Amino acid sequence: MTTLDIEFSLFFHLFTTPRPEMQFKNYSVLQLLLLVITLLLGTVLANQFTTLTNVGYIYDAKRFLVIMFALCAVLVATCNRNLSIMLPSKKQQIALAVFFAVAFASALQSKHYYWGVIELINISFLITIFVLFKSIFLQLSKEQLARLTFFAAAWFSAFHFVVYLLNLSFFYLDANSFDSHSLIVGYDNIRFLNQLQVMVYPIFLMPFLFSKLEKYKLVSLVLASLHWFVLLQMEARGAMLSLIVAFSVILFYLSKKHRALVTSFFFRTLIYAVLLWFIFVVALPFIFFNESSLQVRTSSSGRLDMWLHAIKLIPESPWLGFGPMSYAWLGGRPLANAHPHNSIIQLMYEYGVVLALLILGGLLNWLHNAFDKVKMNANVLDICLVFSILSAVLYSLLSGVIVMPFSQLLLTILIAAVSASNAKDNCYPLRLRYRVIFFIAILIASTVLISSYNHEELKQTGHPRFWVNGAISF
Repeated sequence: MTTLDIEFSLFFHLFTTPRPEMQFKNYSVLQLLLLVITLLLGTVLANQFTTLTNVGYIYDAKRFLVIMFALCAVLVATCNRNLSIMLPSKKQQIALAVFFAVAFASALQSKHYYWGVIELINISFLITIFVLFKSIFLQLSKEQLARLTFFAAAWFSAFHFVVYLLNLSFFYLDANSFDSHSLIVGYDNIRFLNQLQVMVYPIFLMPFLFSKLEKYKLVSLVLASLHWFVLLQMEARGAMLSLIVAFSVILFYLSKKHRALVTSFFFRTLIYAVLLWFIFVVALPFIFFNESSLQVRTSSSGRLDMWLHAIKLIPESPWLGFGPMSYAWLGGRPLANAHPHNSIIQLMYEYGVVLALLILGGLLNWLHNAFDKVKMNANVLDICLVFSILSAVLYSLLSGVIVMPFSQLLLTILIAAVSASNAKDNCYPLRLRYRVIFFIAILIASTVLISSYNHEELKQTGHPRFWVNGAISF
């Protein structure tokens, strides 16, 4: 073999053998592409997806999509020879062991132990997604992660608002009045969109805090204002209250400079939204239809009655609760909803007071540490992500954020991004045999979850929890 042949062979080998960093880049792009496809199919394209797949309800389609997303994400991870994951610390391992031990005991002693196990498998799915996406985000710089997060939020919002504004235009062209539920497609219940909005809106702060995204300020301002406009038009009182309280809390941890920028952004978008709302929801309907879509609701929509009913029953089983997902079959509840619209009450009723307090304590400790990092580092990405997560946590006190499939998924991804942004521990390579075992376990779990679809016991609920069976009341 000549010297030229040897050099050519080396050159060919260099450009045809995938390097580890290139392979990981392709892996990351594929995982994020799967996430984007999942979100689009379950939101703006949900009607077409349910028709194509013959799934009865859009809510169920979202659940199928999350299950398939987790399965595909693990499959893609299994094929990545250079996959490394961050293992939980000893404290985290102990916390997870305690949670699953107590939760499994709670499920076994409940009347609906089958659904308790289904709930725990779903939680395991979310933990899997958290681990995989944290491993992806760890390989990205904060600048890359900030850009990725912003563009994802922008495209997600743009798709929704194009459809929303088209529907609004059609109502005016047809001279038909509309209500708070008329303009959104892709959701069985408009509150499921509100749960996503409280997490997406804070992302649009980035161009006002991050100089390398500065040229997108106008785009950000428009999309953020439209989020407020949609919330106002939908009369999403709980979502708006959550954003306002989260904004007020986050201000205490910001520097003077960042506080001024965040305050300006928040009130500008809110003022623009109020103007749009007054024009298109109050003034124009009154002019064209001789009526106004303005409604002022002052009741709790039955939430207080649900909370009090559940609280009265908690002392009957304070240690292990009534079992995961058991609220869906609670007899005599004031409303037929399958969850109490309050995450703390739900945890206490279903898992017991002790485990609920441990979870609440862990969450408060995590938020305290996150706020400290925001205060000390003043990192733009941390400010926006913590704002998003805090908004979701607050809204979970008034809505089913921890129950609905897409809000569960998005919240998990956001927590993974924050954890990766502040991670200091090393990643550990996952050997082939462990990757194969991992995939087989997820495949079995997916089969179990999907087999619960159209279960006979669902006929007793009539409202969404893990699946939907029956009409959803607005």
